[in-house]
Formats: sequence, structure tokens, C-alpha cells
Amino acid sequence: MASRRLCVAILLLVTGTAAYFRRPPYPKGGRPELWMSTSKLITGRGYRPESHEVRTADGYLLGLQRVAARRPRPEPTRGRGTPVLLGHGMASNSEQWVLRGDSLAFALVDLGFDVWLVNYRGSFYSRRHITLSEKSAQFWNFSWHESGVHDQPAIIDYVLTVTGRPALLTVGHSMSSTVQLVLLAERPEYSSKVLASVIMAPPALFHRTVGFSEAADRVLRHFPHARDTALRFLKRDSTLAAPSSIPFCYMSGLGKPPSPSCTLVMDFIFGEPFMPLNLTYFQIFMAHWPEKASGGQYLHSAQNFRLGGNFYKFDYGPFKNKELYGSVSPPVYNLSSISSPTYVYYSMTDNTVHYKDVEDLAKLLPSLKRLHRVFGDTFNHVDFFISSVAYERVYMHVIQDLLRHV
Repeated sequence: MASRRLCVAILLLVTGTAAYFRRPPYPKGGRPELWMSTSKLITGRGYRPESHEVRTADGYLLGLQRVAARRPRPEPTRGRGTPVLLGHGMASNSEQWVLRGDSLAFALVDLGFDVWLVNYRGSFYSRRHITLSEKSAQFWNFSWHESGVHDQPAIIDYVLTVTGRPALLTVGHSMSSTVQLVLLAERPEYSSKVLASVIMAPPALFHRTVGFSEAADRVLRHFPHARDTALRFLKRDSTLAAPSSIPFCYMSGLGKPPSPSCTLVMDFIFGEPFMPLNLTYFQIFMAHWPEKASGGQYLHSAQNFRLGGNFYKFDYGPFKNKELYGSVSPPVYNLSSISSPTYVYYSMTDNTVHYKDVEDLAKLLPSLKRLHRVFGDTFNHVDFFISSVAYERVYMHVIQDLLRHV
């Protein structure tokens, strides 16, 4: 039985990867949202975008988009103009929050919140530096740790300066949830600037594997040389880039449903989605995902798998670890130092983050206010922003959580 599962894992990894990278030429036409930037997506939904640029302490220039209401509204409003940061996942950017008209971003604007969309270093809108070229390896020499200790605090300080507010709210999905945990663990003084944090599908603990990670783990456990090769390939200063998934998912044309091979691979990576699948939202998402990311971001997560699943800092190797951390092994992040209110959202069929790991993470957060499991038998990693029931099963509850802190 074990050997059969290993063979299936190898088959899925090889065929899925091969099919993805043997995509046909890019199709033309389709819905206009497929080709829109964040600002155009915001404008297309009837809202007003503002573009801002934030400089980090280590010289990265981050794009930040503010979403303004269709027209100025009289005060008071339920959100009372409270600033809210929305962060994106790995290999994504701020576009993920404005792909649909009933997105969380627009719902918060309508309720009177001051919504800001984050773009972490290396994402499409944040590929500038005061001295480094995007083409240089040094530009890409980071993991999600740097987004936590440099990007997030710089963005928070900038937004608070612009708005004149003493504190704000944050909402993170996937990697941005991890980034927020890193910030508050490493720089606990920022807890006073965060009214509350909502983290969705947070990839922090990796004690258990599921989906793609489970298949990769099975293969690498049986072939240790492949594991070493994979870790060498994922260099900290490398880049992993893949064009839009549209050619792979819509081989028969944009007017057709996604190909079975596409939905198989996506289910394998993200988990079983809520059904029926919203074909419109799915297609728009596929046009905007994935994008270029640092190899260090993937490597940091892979290291945590290899080291036993705890929430470890980056592993530079014994000599540099000793120099940076005072020990040959990387230490775990001190989650006990987080004091601002935290709300955790997760689902049962997420193949990126095992639900039991999220439940274990929640037990480590001393300021946890609520652990919310999304209702339903199926709801995957990206259903948080593409499912047709995301508003009623997630956003309504998030909004109530945020309103407690305005």
C-alpha cells in the first residue's frame, strides 16, 4: 500500500508539473478583468484607487494601493474611517483582493473603513529598490521573514502617518498571515499599533502534510538525493517565475470551462473547492496567478517542513546560524510575545495548510480572540477570495470581528 501511494505521488508530481509547463500559446480575448491591474480593477468596480510608495529600512520600494469610496460619504460610518491593511499570499499581489465586485476590500470600503492593499517585496508592484536592480540576485535575497520585519512595519508606519491614526487593523491571507505573525513576534512593540489581526489560512506550522506537500514529502523521503537537489535549487536569492495559468487551464479557449487537468492540479495544490465552482471568479484568478516570487520564500517554508514543522526562523546553515542566532539551529519565533487581538480563519479541505496545524497554531497565540472554521465540507485555500460563498461564510464574520475594534 505504501509503495502504491508513493507511485501515485510521483505520478502526480511529474505529470502535473510537466503539464503545467507545457502550456499552449497564450489565448486572446476573454473578460476584461483578466488583463487588468489593481488600479484598473478598482476603477472598473466603481471605486477610486490611490497609488502610494513605501520605502523599507533596507531600501525596497513597495507599491501600496488605497481604495476610496465611489463618492465621499458623511460621517459617522460603522468603520469610522479605521485603516485596514489587506495582505496577499505567496506568488500573488494586491490584485487578489479586487478580482470580484463583492470582495472583502470593497465591502469594507462600503462600510466606511479606510482600505489599503499591500504588495510585499518581489511582487509585481514592489520590484524596485533604491540601489539594487530587479535583475540582480541580491534583490531577490529574502524570504517571508524580511517582509515581516521590514515590509510590514514600514507599511504600517506609512499608513498611520498618512491617516493620522494611532493604530490600524490587518487582514492577511496565506503568506501575509505568516508575515503578520513574524512582525508581532519579532517586533512586539508593533502590537500597540495593531488594533486587531485577522489571519486566514496561515502557513506557520507544518507538522502535517497534505496534498502537494504530502506527495512531495513522500517522494523526498524515499529519494534523499532528490531532496538535496531540490533544496539546492531553491536558493535564497533565486527567483521562481511562471506566467499566468490561463494557457494551461483554458486550452480549448476562454469561453470554455477549465480543462480537467487544470482543475486536478489546482485541487491538488489548494484542496477541494466549494462546489459548484464559480467559473468566472476561477478564470479571473487564473489570469492573475501565479507571479514571480523569491526562491527564499519557498525555501523558508520547505525548511520548516524538513526541521519538523515548527515556526522556525530561516536556516542559513550551522555557521551563519551561530553568528546570527547564537545556536547552530534556527530558533522558533516567539509567538508568546504577540499581545494584540488575533482572529484565525481556516477550512477543512485546504491542501496548503493542514487544518490541525492551524488549530495547533491557535493554541500558541496568547491573544487569540476567535478560531473560526469555515462552515461546509469543502472550502480550499483560495476559496477565501474566489468562492461564491466567501462573503457569507468568511467576510461577514471578518467584518464583525473588525467592527469590535473601531
